[in-house]
Amino acid sequence: METIFTITMVEARGSNRIVGWFNKYDEAEYIVLNNINDINECSYLFCVIEEISGGYVYPCPPKNEWWFRWYKNENKYKGILKPDMYKRVVSFGIG
Repeated sequence: METIFTITMVEARGSNRIVGWFNKYDEAEYIVLNNINDINECSYLFCVIEEISGGYVYPCPPKNEWWFRWYKNENKYKGILKPDMYKRVVSFGIG
């Protein structure tokens, strides 16, 4: 099965917005780290890239997750560990 990498913006208040999917992790990470097309929109504190195998039907936890946090003073996202408030939540991009 083919694998995709979804990028989902996550607000601290709980709303999510998927902004894209890619065939390679490096492509998705580049988008996040460089805030391409202003994916932050001055609103999204967190961003998650999820690795998802094709052919599954919800609920399907992703193979991997990579989390990022927006640092306003630096105007960019940086990698972080998954925030505690989301430890029991999966499938942000599809689900």
